[in-house]
Amino acid sequence: MYTFRTSDRTTGDTWARATRTGEKLVDVTVEQVASIEDPDADSLRYEWAVQSGFGTPKQWWDAIEDVHGSPDTGYVYRVETRGVERDDVAEALFETKTERQTFRITLDDERAFEVTTDDFEYESVDEYGEGFLQFTVEFSEPPAVDLGDEQELTKLGEIGVVETEDGWGTPMLHATVEHVEDGEFLRWEYPVIGTIATIQEVIE
Repeated sequence: MYTFRTSDRTTGDTWARATRTGEKLVDVTVEQVASIEDPDADSLRYEWAVQSGFGTPKQWWDAIEDVHGSPDTGYVYRVETRGVERDDVAEALFETKTERQTFRITLDDERAFEVTTDDFEYESVDEYGEGFLQFTVEFSEPPAVDLGDEQELTKLGEIGVVETEDGWGTPMLHATVEHVEDGEFLRWEYPVIGTIATIQEVIE
C-alpha cells in the first residue's frame, strides 16, 4: 500500500501495528516513491490511490486535506510486508483473469474470506515502470469494516496489485462502500481490508 506524509520519515525495514499503541502486526519495508512540492490531486497517481484504499486520486486528496489541510509539501511512501511470498497470489489471479472463479483469501492477520471474481482491469508496465491488475469481487459474506455514518457496506470488493519491471507488488483486498449524503448516493469508496498472504481456488 501507499501512504502520504507531510514530513520526511525514515525508510527501510521496520514493522507495523494495527493501532498507534498496539502490538507488532507484521514486518514491513518502507520506500519513498515521491517528494512533491505544492501537492494536489493531480500529483497523486491512480495506482497509489487504489492501493491506498481510494477509488481515485481526487478521493485520496480529499482525505489528505481533511487531515492535513492544504500541505506545502508531501511525501509518498510504499509500504510492503516482508516474509510473505506473494507472487503466487498475483500469478493465480492473472492466469484466471478472464474466468469467473471463487477463491479463499487469507490476509496477513489470518482473517479469511471467500470471494468470487468478476470484472477485471489490467494495464501492463508503462514508461514510468508501473502497471496494475485490479479485480471486482463479490464476498460470500460482507466483510467487517468500520464505517462512518454516511457509508453503506456492499457485498462487493476489489483486489488490486501493482506490477513493476521487477514483478508483482503486494496484493491488497478492499471493501466497496457507498458514500451517501442526505439519502443520495455520492460516490464509491474502497477502504483497505488488508494485504493478501495466500489465495486458494475453491472447487465446488
